[in-house]
Amino acid sequence: MSKDGVEICGVKGPKPTGDLVVPQTLPFKNDAGEVSELPVLKIGERAFAYCSSLKSLTLPEGITEIGKKAFWGCSSLEEIKGLSENRYLLDYVHLLLLPDLYLRR
Repeated sequence: MSKDGVEICGVKGPKPTGDLVVPQTLPFKNDAGEVSELPVLKIGERAFAYCSSLKSLTLPEGITEIGKKAFWGCSSLEEIKGLSENRYLLDYVHLLLLPDLYLRR
């Protein structure tokens, strides 16, 4: 988390299955106990690693970074939506992470 946004670091509880939509914002409680909505900016290293039943993932527009091996072991992942606005991330995911994956623009 930074003052500008949050990072998805992993999955708490059961691994997601089927289609997953990452929200545009997530609630964050500061030291004073105040809750505010911050944009999701980053998918962290191994954030969705071994979510082997995850079929599709929709990312919010504000994603600026995807960590190493973020989708490692996601053997059922067929589609990532929401990367069309960021050419660098689109190329990164397609060429380095999941070369056989269909990416919807």
